[in-house]
Amino acid sequence: MAQSEFGKLAGYFSSLHYRNFRLYLTGQLVSKLGTAIQNIAMSWTLYEITGSAIKLGLNGLFRGVPIILLGLFAGTLADRFERRRIVLITDAILIFMPLTLGILAQAGRLEAWHIYTITFFSALVDTLGTPARNALYPNLVPQKYLPNAIALNSVLRRASFLVGPAFAGVLIATAGIPGAFYANSLSYLGAMISVFIMVGVSSRGEGRSERFLKSLKDGLLYIRSDPVLLSIVSLEALISLFGINQVFLTIFAKDILDVGPSGLGLMYSIRGVGGVLGSMTVIYISRIHHQGRIILISSIVFALSFAGFGFSSFFPISLFFLFLSALSDTIAGFSRTILLQSKTQDRLRGRVNSVFQMTGKGLTPLGNTQAGILIPLLSASRAAYVGAIAILGATLSINAIFPQLRRYLLYEPKE
Repeated sequence: MAQSEFGKLAGYFSSLHYRNFRLYLTGQLVSKLGTAIQNIAMSWTLYEITGSAIKLGLNGLFRGVPIILLGLFAGTLADRFERRRIVLITDAILIFMPLTLGILAQAGRLEAWHIYTITFFSALVDTLGTPARNALYPNLVPQKYLPNAIALNSVLRRASFLVGPAFAGVLIATAGIPGAFYANSLSYLGAMISVFIMVGVSSRGEGRSERFLKSLKDGLLYIRSDPVLLSIVSLEALISLFGINQVFLTIFAKDILDVGPSGLGLMYSIRGVGGVLGSMTVIYISRIHHQGRIILISSIVFALSFAGFGFSSFFPISLFFLFLSALSDTIAGFSRTILLQSKTQDRLRGRVNSVFQMTGKGLTPLGNTQAGILIPLLSASRAAYVGAIAILGATLSINAIFPQLRRYLLYEPKE
């Protein structure tokens, strides 16, 4: 390989030169893998226990409410206290949540209210830790390598969603549902260790001297005053609320496509393949300045692929549209993240990330709830059309209202 070609290839992995970032990625891969395994086990078990789309979607409400209620509070904490310590404490607590579900499932006593309760408290603790975690890793690499770091983080996160369903199928077949919950419990331990052994990390926010409520308000005003950040957050919210979610996948697998748990696992896996390929693509496009245009185009493709998924009742075609939706959603999501992290001042990073978390992780579970309500009323296919139309309309509206997004150029920071 020519020296110039080798240098170009190495440039796609430049952020891996830094030990602390490698540790962070390893911990996140383990943690996300455990979460992906548990998601399938929990979704399938809850639908088997209740047999109700509404009750399946209700679990999203218990996951989303803590994020919405505590998101801003958590972000302000991340800007006032040592971020690494917050991550370690919350991960230590989270170890016990899936462990409890595993014990109950193994004893044959797992009921729907147990899942709802653990989901709620897990979401509460994770909400307190996520803004600190997201504000931590931009400090693990020099600013000019931040787009590459975000891209690699996206690759590994999506890879976990690809491998996770396969692991879940093996674990459920060999160790039953409890094995999936125990695996997620161990994954939090791996994430803790990776953060604990980092060295020389400056991870304290700069807002501790301010009044708490003023700090919180400043974060909201900062987003509102920036058209690019505001458009990113708005689009994240709408796609999270109306996009493809666990309720759609579970009900399509069981009631429309009739493919059972193995088919559901394959549906998750094909989305993982699309996500991984999308993440590999974003390693390249992280060097492109027109991230706003990438966001808009990818969001339109996502909406159209969602509509195609809702139209199909033939499993291979459904898998194709799931693949395309994951590919486009990954690219759009990455570009939103890179603009958010690159434009945000470090002293406000926790608060801005908390708002992004509220619109992403907070509204996605509520999207499960709205899907659980709409599907019995309209049918699963028509509910998918509603979501696709909402996302397409939102994307075109944001393009018209915030032209700064498509015009924004992301320049490489100077050394």
